[in-house]
Formats: sequence, structure tokens, C-alpha cells
Amino acid sequence: MRYEGLNSLTYFNIAEIQFLCRDMKLIIAHFTLKHYGKFLLDDQFTAFSDLEITFKTSSLKMPYTGSSFSASKLLSTTRGKNGYSISFSPPNIGQPVCLAKTNDDISKAMIYLDETIVKIRTQNLSEIFFRHFIQILLVCYLLKREGAILHSSGVILNDQGYLFAGRSGSGKSTLTRLLTTSDRFHPLSDERIIVRKISDGFNIYGTPWPSDAGIAENKKAPLAGIFFIGHGATNSIKALSPRNALNRLLQVILIPWDDSEGVYQMLGFCEELLTSVPAYELKFQPKADIAGFIENFISKE
Repeated sequence: MRYEGLNSLTYFNIAEIQFLCRDMKLIIAHFTLKHYGKFLLDDQFTAFSDLEITFKTSSLKMPYTGSSFSASKLLSTTRGKNGYSISFSPPNIGQPVCLAKTNDDISKAMIYLDETIVKIRTQNLSEIFFRHFIQILLVCYLLKREGAILHSSGVILNDQGYLFAGRSGSGKSTLTRLLTTSDRFHPLSDERIIVRKISDGFNIYGTPWPSDAGIAENKKAPLAGIFFIGHGATNSIKALSPRNALNRLLQVILIPWDDSEGVYQMLGFCEELLTSVPAYELKFQPKADIAGFIENFISKE
């Protein structure tokens, strides 16, 4: 989707979290931003926002401090008394070109953009914000609201949601493509899934951050099972205890390891998730029959 002549206010929704972005046009100039089209909101849905983001230009003269919990080593996140600070510092520049500051409950964030970078308006600046900054803001936001982001694909089968979690190279995109050859599986995402505790259960949500399969659906489903995946010589599934599943979950969930309070909150969330939802180890061959194999297993559970 191409964004030209953006209004000063832009709304989008991810995992039932409504974002309001002010002056987003500062970072987008005739730039094609993929996968966000299904997450934008029309004016009729803009009566409120859960997370308000304002963009401003500034001259960012501050040292890079490290201590990152982002997937990108170029992003630094620190927690203070009044909220989080997130900075992006390209290696060829040596100082931040983007800096985010939030309030304590992560309902507001100010994004300061280096004046020089804004004048250039590169594609990279939009990518930095819409793929990396947003994810880290959501990690901070979800910490306080019983939710998390996982390295996982997700599908819906018979109105129930299933996660297929794994590190890069484990086969998330491949498996999602194979499952969706069956019209009974409906994909949410092939790379990032948001999990939120809702009432007495958990929901999973598609996100606009796909991988190779390019799947990014703005849909949700109640979570019914978690599969930790990997390639195997044959197709096999075995149940995991919550303790064994926790070791695997910690490898695929986005956690602010340098934030002791945040780690404690996330571990509590993980424990509740794994005592509420069954977890399995799935080994699979990249062949079309895997869809029937998984559906048959689920139907017997």
C-alpha cells in the first residue's frame, strides 16, 4: 500500500490495541509500506486510542548506551522511573537518529527524529519505525497488560487458534505455506504473533510483520495449542510438560532481559500461559501431507 499526503492523524489497530499517530508524514514520503493496509482504521473507529504516538524533529545529541532487548542490535531500550526510552543508532553514524520516550503506563510515546534523517526521508527510516520501534513499544505496552510477542506463525482451524513457534530457520514460513494449501487452515502470520490474556483464556493475533510467506492478517482466535517446531525425518508430535515447554518458550518470546521487573512480569505471564494451554513438540517434513497430519492430531485431542 502506498501512503501519500497522509493526514496529521493516522490510526491503526494491532491485536485490539488502537494506535494514534500524529504527524506520521514526517517519516513517510512516497514510500510503499507493505502489510499495514489491513491494520489501518477508518475515521469511524477513531473515537479513542490506547497508544498515542507523536513524531517530532530534533537534534539528537546523546550517547548510545547499549543494553538492547530488540531483535536488532542497533536498538537500545532502557527503563526509567517515568517510562521507557528507545533509541536507534546506525553503526555508520555512531549516535541515535531516532529516540522514543514513553510515559509510565505506555499510553503515550514521543518519537524524536534527527533533523538530517527526516530531510533525507529514506525507506530505512520507515522500516525502522514500522517494524522495529512498534514491536518494542508493544513489548513494553503488553508487559503491563498480560500479553507478549512471539517468534511464531499462527493459524485458525475450526475457529481455534494454534501457534507454531520457533527460531529463524525452524520452518515457520514453510509450515504456514503447507498448512494453507488446505482450505481448512486460515493463516494469521508466518513470523510474529501477539498473545494476550483475555478474560479466562488467551487470544492470538496476526501482525503486520511477516516473513518470507508475506502473511499478515488482522484477525484473532482463542488459543487452543502451542507447537514448538523443527524439521524432522518424519512427522511426529509429542506433548510437553509446562516446565519443558517453558524452556522452549523463552527462546521465542520477546523479553526485556535488562529490565528485571519486566522479566519477572513476563515469566509470570509465561507460567500462566503454559498451565492454561497445551504445548507440543512438532517435527515435520516439508511435504503437503503435514496439513492432514496436524489436523488429524488436533481432532483427537
